[in-house]
Amino acid sequence: MALLVLSPTLEILMKPLLGSSASYAPGLIATLGVAATVPVLGRGPMPRLLVAAGIAFATALVFRILDAPLCGAWPTGTHFIWHLLNALALGFALFAAERVGAGSRLGAVTEPPRQPLQTICKARPGRGSVVRRETFQYSRGRCKIGESSV
Repeated sequence: MALLVLSPTLEILMKPLLGSSASYAPGLIATLGVAATVPVLGRGPMPRLLVAAGIAFATALVFRILDAPLCGAWPTGTHFIWHLLNALALGFALFAAERVGAGSRLGAVTEPPRQPLQTICKARPGRGSVVRRETFQYSRGRCKIGESSV
């Protein structure tokens, strides 16, 4: 959300370095930022496919920037390489998103870690012949403790 709000400012700041390609900087920052955030938040290892998407996108951006300056020396230009590498970056990002699907250990970066519901029961003698069970349930990283009669 913050990146969305800051995108116009980032574009202005990156304009001297990236020229007309500055509007793509927030997308690159978001891609590599999410990849770097996953291990920091303890959601698993850094997603290699998302890193590959960021690298492909950064390389595509270089070819987009070089297109105009190289036009005289290379009449074909490099704009087609920009499109090819963008397609590759999108493919990597889609594969990364597919791996995060249901049942993945990675999970969404903004949600708490999903853990399977586990119930651990310990029987202990209660009053008279009643046996009491302590139940511990782990759901979404939280522990719920309760007692029930058997």
